[in-house]
Amino acid sequence: MTTRADGRTPGRLTPNRFHDAAWVVGENLNIADYVWIGAFCVIDGLHDTLTIGPGAIIASGAHLYTHSTVLRFGSEGKAPTEHLPTVIGEHVSVCANAVVLMGCAIGHHSVIGAGAVVPQRTICDPYAVLVGVPAKTRGWLDPEALVRGEWQFEEGYTVHLPHSREMPLRIATLAAASAWAGELLAERRQAVEVRNHDGVLRVRCWIGTDGKSHVREGSGCKGPR
Repeated sequence: MTTRADGRTPGRLTPNRFHDAAWVVGENLNIADYVWIGAFCVIDGLHDTLTIGPGAIIASGAHLYTHSTVLRFGSEGKAPTEHLPTVIGEHVSVCANAVVLMGCAIGHHSVIGAGAVVPQRTICDPYAVLVGVPAKTRGWLDPEALVRGEWQFEEGYTVHLPHSREMPLRIATLAAASAWAGELLAERRQAVEVRNHDGVLRVRCWIGTDGKSHVREGSGCKGPR
């Protein structure tokens, strides 16, 4: 069996302080105390900085990456290996077999569901719940409930002005989002939309030609734009 110039043998796991069956590799690792990393994980600090905050759990089979060789191999070696820093916030749970690709920043106390694949350059807020392939934010955890040791998940909604460049407001419940949309309509006198985590229009508010406020509710609801 061949040995590399750095003394390591290709294909063999390097010793680490987390788990004998985890592949923790690279010189760019910034892993805090009280982090748990399970068996069969890939923790990649080879090409860029991987930061894992205190109290995070990386469950068995999860992969955290800071690089991609897709462009390099696709170009037959003409392009270099791409790399970006990846950050896993404190007390984040990366569940079994989830994959976090390079350039992601996962907010503290978030949960990445089992088998999820978080696309490159994803940035999510604290307490987010990301699931699916590709992973999307499906809602948020209630911080006060977590302190009490309770699991409370709230579906996420956004409230925004469709003709504005302002960032959408993130609201946990549909009732609260609808109430906020009504206040925004009264203040701005512009159409306001409420969408769920999949981008489906749930509530639309607008000022009609009669000068009165109008509200239409329901999945995919429509109204004057």
